[in-house]
Amino acid sequence: MTALPTALLPLPNDLYRTISRALLGEIFAHVVAVAAAWTAERDFTLHVYLDRAADAGDAEGLDIILTEIIADFPLDYFRHTAFAITTTTQTYNIYMPTAALCLPAPIKPALRIKPHTCRHKSGL
Repeated sequence: MTALPTALLPLPNDLYRTISRALLGEIFAHVVAVAAAWTAERDFTLHVYLDRAADAGDAEGLDIILTEIIADFPLDYFRHTAFAITTTTQTYNIYMPTAALCLPAPIKPALRIKPHTCRHKSGL
């Protein structure tokens, strides 16, 4: 007997905000995409797609991110948590296991624009 696939649900707002905050500064050049899976059974999986093979540092970094996410909630909020690292050669239109959260990566730094200075008639 095979198990039926678990239905994925949209992320609760508080979980979405926590994931977004935990990922700030953690998206590096080899990350193609990040997705999150959330089920009615309160199982949570963070999926990270890289354009190269994962190394020990990637797993360690994701473990820290997952710990930051879990720390924002009561002990019984999650039934199970995990992360998955997938290597992909695709750079766009990547299949995501969920539509709950998808963050493009990397984000290019903003252009530096020289501040505009103007003098008012009052001299300020």
